[in-house]
Amino acid sequence: MAWFWESMVITVDAFHAAKMLGYACKILILVFSICMRIVTVGGVWFVEMVLLSPQGFLGNDASRRRRARNSRWQSSWA
Repeated sequence: MAWFWESMVITVDAFHAAKMLGYACKILILVFSICMRIVTVGGVWFVEMVLLSPQGFLGNDASRRRRARNSRWQSSWA
């Protein structure tokens, strides 16, 4: 009868380990989803505020081209 109780202890330990592994996986998924949300929001902010703003990289280049095109058009009528 001792082997029965020893096998039950092993079964309970395995079940406990599987439950803990499940909790660890849930925590990792939660942390990963929070990090991805931060990356997504930060990426959208970076594109809108830095790249597309008039002082940013792309916005500055586009406004410079627009000013150059307007000055050429105005000088052709002068």
